[in-house]
Amino acid sequence: MITKTKTELPEFTGVVLMPPEYKNVFPQADFLKGSFGEAVLGEFYEQVASKYNDNDNLYALALKDSPIEGSIKTFQKWFGKNFQKNSSYQHVPDGVVLGSNDFAVPVINEIIREKGLRTATHADLENILRLQALNLEGTYEDTALALRSAGEPNSYVAQDLIKQIGETNLPCMIPLHGLGIRVDTGSLYGLAFDRTDYTQKIHAPILNHNSGNFSSQDIDEETGLPKKLEGGKRYMYNRSDKSGLVRVFLNWGLVAGAGEERLGNSYDNGRVVIVNGAVGAQKILEQHVAQLQAEKERQITEIESRFQDSMRYLKMGQK
Repeated sequence: MITKTKTELPEFTGVVLMPPEYKNVFPQADFLKGSFGEAVLGEFYEQVASKYNDNDNLYALALKDSPIEGSIKTFQKWFGKNFQKNSSYQHVPDGVVLGSNDFAVPVINEIIREKGLRTATHADLENILRLQALNLEGTYEDTALALRSAGEPNSYVAQDLIKQIGETNLPCMIPLHGLGIRVDTGSLYGLAFDRTDYTQKIHAPILNHNSGNFSSQDIDEETGLPKKLEGGKRYMYNRSDKSGLVRVFLNWGLVAGAGEERLGNSYDNGRVVIVNGAVGAQKILEQHVAQLQAEKERQITEIESRFQDSMRYLKMGQK
C-alpha cells in the first residue's frame, strides 16, 4: 500500500468581520476559494476515495476548470457529461468552490481544523450579513443539523445521533463544524454522523415553530436563528411535522431554512464560508487590549510628567 504525503494547505485569508480600524484584531471570513480552496478541494477528494469508499453523496463540491477528478465528476452530476458546453456552466464563477451538503462540510472541517479554521455557523453568517462583509444573496450555506425527534425524515441517522448526544433538549441545533462522518451501510446515504470533541448541541425551540417572518434585528446570538417569528422582512422555513433530522442553512433570499430533508443534495449555488476559530480570535483581541492598556498607561505617565514640569516652571516664575 502506497502512503500518500499529506497535502500542505496554503494560508487562508478572509474578509475582516469588524470595522476597518480593527482589521488586524477581529475574526476573518471568506468563501472557500483561490489556491487555498483548490488545495482543500484536492485533499477533500483524496479523503472521499481513501476514507469514505468514494461515496457519491460526497461528490458535492466543484471548482471551475479545475483538473481535480472529483470536481470534474461533480460538474458532470450537475450539468451532464458535456458540462463545459452547458450554458449554466459558462456562468459559474471562477475561483470559488461551488456546492455544499451536510456530509461534505464536516470533512472540510477535518481538513482545515489544524490551521485554526472552521466553517461558519449560522450565527457567523448573521454577523457577516450585519457587517455586510460578504454577499450571501443568491447562494446557500449549510451550517447545522436540526434534530427534532428520532422519527422521519432521516430516522436512521437521527436515532444514531440521539444515541451519541442524548434525546434531552430537543429540538436542537448541531453545528456541522463540530461533527465527523463515517461510512455506515445501514444509512440511506451510506454515511452517518459522529460526535467529536467539538460537537455542540444547542437547544433551539424556534425549530418547532410554524414557518414565518422575522427581523434581522431579532436574532439569537448563540444559534443565529430568529428569537421569534412575528413579522419582519425575512422568512424562516420549518417543517410542519416537527419531526426527524433536517438541514439548517441560509438560503438564497436570506431565508433561514430548517426543513430540507435531503442531506446529500448539492447545487452549484452552494458555498462554503470559512472563518478563523474563536479561540484564536479571542487571543488576538486579548493581545490588542493589552497593547491598548500599555499605551494608555504610557500616555498617562507622559502627561503626568509634563504636568509636573509645567507646575515647577509655574512656581519658578512666581518667585
